[in-house]
Amino acid sequence: MSAHPSVADAAGSLDAVNGAAGEDVRIEVARTLPEVEALREEWLPLLESSITTHPDYYRAVVETEPQVRGPYVLALRRGGRLEAMLLGRFEEVPLPCKLGYRTFYAPRMRSITIVYEGYLGNVDENAPLLVETLRSALDRGDADVLLFRHLRVDHPLYRASTNGVGFLSRQHLMRRTICWERTLPGTYAEFLSSLSKSTRTGVTRYMKKLERDYDGRLRLRTFRDADELDDYFKHAEVVASMSYQRGLGAGVRDNERQRTRAALSAKNGWFRAYMLYVDDAPVAFCGGEGFRERFRYGIPGYDPDYADYRVGNYVIMKMVEDLCSDSELSVLDFGFGDAEYKRRFGDRSWYEQDVLVYGRRLRPAFVNVVRTSFFGANSAAMALGRRAGIFSRIKNSWRSRLRTAPSS
Repeated sequence: MSAHPSVADAAGSLDAVNGAAGEDVRIEVARTLPEVEALREEWLPLLESSITTHPDYYRAVVETEPQVRGPYVLALRRGGRLEAMLLGRFEEVPLPCKLGYRTFYAPRMRSITIVYEGYLGNVDENAPLLVETLRSALDRGDADVLLFRHLRVDHPLYRASTNGVGFLSRQHLMRRTICWERTLPGTYAEFLSSLSKSTRTGVTRYMKKLERDYDGRLRLRTFRDADELDDYFKHAEVVASMSYQRGLGAGVRDNERQRTRAALSAKNGWFRAYMLYVDDAPVAFCGGEGFRERFRYGIPGYDPDYADYRVGNYVIMKMVEDLCSDSELSVLDFGFGDAEYKRRFGDRSWYEQDVLVYGRRLRPAFVNVVRTSFFGANSAAMALGRRAGIFSRIKNSWRSRLRTAPSS
């Protein structure tokens, strides 16, 4: 595994920002991998249940994501003790302007990107100072934009990063997305009994129909070990290539990025995936990563030829059955985005939103104005589609096209 040329293992770029007068507060900014690695001993005790904040996972992403140009980690010390961290990266990111799924304009911008759930320690109390440090970096021209990925709208960092931002500096009309999770009971039977009667009846009916019509031809395989990854990626690629996510360039793909993270997760016992076969041909899969007590669900896939059997839900239910039997896991995190099955299976939800702050310069302000115009047009079109009752049909039509379109 090799780092990008700009992510050189060379020390000496550590910045420091002092706190308010009279306070023994200091913020260090680590910009190289050796500087980030030097924080490991103090970093590990701050970990909670988000795998994205583990130092090995963070490094794997920095070294394999093509848009990443280097680390950018804020370490806040009070009285010399590490009290809070923000995990970010220098990136060169496209900021697409879309109508529906079609992109019309995508300028590339230099970004300080805070990773998903990339906050550790006492961030609540220190959020204003941490965000002030990031915005000062924009004012110095270190980057064009500051980007928080999928930030909870009730988080102190959201308030700190959206308050007091000038009109041309904040991205407007950003879409909020609902996220779901589920407390895992001790048994699969308890999970089923917790569902509504209609959901339980529907799930059971489709599962029995699939097992009846393909009696003796079904096989479910669980992947956990590093030596199984070749089979997993080979078979997942067959199914994922037929999904609409592939048309968007998302989902499971057999490449260095996903291989590296899967190998890291398998090595540490985090990786777990489930594949359904009919006559030894893969037809559906799902999976994710179990870190501490939380299992983070990844992007699934299924063969549309078997859509009438709800094979995607079949694999999810088999996954839930397995997770319920694992005493080390207590939460199933359904990941980004809304879906009917998440609403039916989840028992807690919250809203997240990307927060994008532009530097106070001409080009960032211009990009903000253009993107806001596109967002406004999208919102108006979606509202009209919902009122006319055709929004779902249009969305499904786009997704059907993407199932057969080459990925960008």
